[in-house]
This record gives sequence, C-alpha cells and structure tokens, in this order.
Amino acid sequence: MVKPVVEEKQFEVQGKSVAAQLWHPKILTTNEAALPIIALHGFLDNSGSFTELAPRLAEYSLLALDLQGHGKSDHRSADASYNVWDDISGIITISQQMNWDRFYLLGHSRGAIVAALLAAIKPQLVAKLVLLDGFMPAPIPEEEAPQQLARATEDSLKPIKPHRICTDLDPFIQVRRSGRYPLSVHAAMHLMARGVRRSPKGYHWAHDPRLNHASQFKLSQPQIEAFIEAITCPSQLLIATKGAVGLAEQTKSLLNYSSNIEIEQLPGSHHFHLEPGSVDAVASAVRSFLLKPC
Repeated sequence: MVKPVVEEKQFEVQGKSVAAQLWHPKILTTNEAALPIIALHGFLDNSGSFTELAPRLAEYSLLALDLQGHGKSDHRSADASYNVWDDISGIITISQQMNWDRFYLLGHSRGAIVAALLAAIKPQLVAKLVLLDGFMPAPIPEEEAPQQLARATEDSLKPIKPHRICTDLDPFIQVRRSGRYPLSVHAAMHLMARGVRRSPKGYHWAHDPRLNHASQFKLSQPQIEAFIEAITCPSQLLIATKGAVGLAEQTKSLLNYSSNIEIEQLPGSHHFHLEPGSVDAVASAVRSFLLKPC
C-alpha cells in the first residue's frame, strides 16, 4: 500500500477555525485526473475516522474535516446550533478555499446525512456521492414538530456542563469501546488523537457538549423523499452488516425515490471503514465505484 503524504490544514469559516487533514497522492497513477475527495465524519468523531481508509485511496487527494464542534476545530458560537444542515455552508466555503469547483463527497454516519443533503442542494459541486453506513435522518411526523422544538429549547436553557477531566486516556477509550457503536482499541486510538484534548489538569473530550442537544427541527418523511429525489449524481451506499440499526430497512423504502444509488452490504461494524479487519473491503468498493465512468 502506497502511503500518501498527510498535511494538517486550517480554514476560516464565519470567523471560526475548522481543522482538517489532507492526504496527498505520493505518486501519480493512471487515475491522475481524478477529482479530490471531501470526507465527513460521524457524530462525535473527527477526521481521524478516515486514517485507515485514506491511505487505501492513495491515488486521490482526500480532505477529511473536523466538522465544527469536533476534533481540533472551534466550537460554534453560543447562539449557534448543530443541526445537520448547519455544516453545509462551511463545507462549500472550504471547497472554495481549496479552489475545488467539483469534487467527490464521502460521508460516514452523520457525515453521510450532511453529504446527502449537500449533494441534493448543490448538484453542480458533487460529481459522485459515497455514503458509509448512513443516509438520511430518521423522519418525524409533522405533528411532533412542537415537541421537538420544545426539547431543543429546554436543552438550550440548561447550563453547559464542562467535560470531566481524567488523568489518562483509558476512560475515554473504554467509553468508545462500550458505546452504541463499539470500537476496537485500534480504531478508538485513531479517534482519540483528535477527539481528546490535554490541559494542565488532565485529559477531556474535545467536542462541544452542545452537540448532544436536541435539534430544533427534524425532517418529515415527505421532505426526506424530496431530498432523495434531488440527488442526481451517481451515488453509492455501503451498509455494514453490524452497523447502524435499522439502516437497511430504512433504505428499502427511501430508495424507491432514487434510481441512481447503488447499495452494497459489507461485513463489519458501524466503523467498518476504520477497523483493520473490514477497511480493505470498504476501500475496494469505494475505489471501484469512483473509477466507473459517469
């Protein structure tokens, strides 16, 4: 496997710093005209999520972001929110700063939702869309919108509790190993490199605690269907066999509204693109899809 050069990047988005990692191709290949890739991580993850996958796509320039509130990026201002669509304008701003007027877009979990929404509203930017164990948010009935806003309002009125401080990394690793989507120690350490910060008193999570607040609004089923219909670029959805609960069932109905999304199920957990035992299959599937002529 040819290892690409990795470069730390910083971007300014609406007065805030957004960090990223850029994997450069070390050598040109027969695919030297390939478009760059922008990669978006999942909820409470960071660009370290692509540490295993990026070297396996070494013929591409791959820019993996620490989305705002995650990793080494700044937290949003006190009056801002973390709805999934709030990331879209920042991603477009970063693509402009990179002088990329067209690119491949790759997203995992929550990042896949953001990627799908972006591809739907800015089809001129996204040449191909790759979704890793994530697709669209779970819809809510329209009549539940008042309760959803009520939950978000209550969250916004609560005092922000600072992250606990620990003297070593083990408690953080254990949290990621025993969470909703358990990780191996190997995968957890990739995320710890940017997901935990060190202070004079010890270690603490890097992410903004407000990421756990309820969203003000969620999309209804008709709205989600409209977004799916608006995705016109060739798209690939890779589903992990032990991944996001209900994703396979959800896509069966949602994909009735799209004829250009290829679906493939691969062995592995929700972070199958980060785990050593499954990442090779993910990389092979992604590469094959990207190499297909449009």
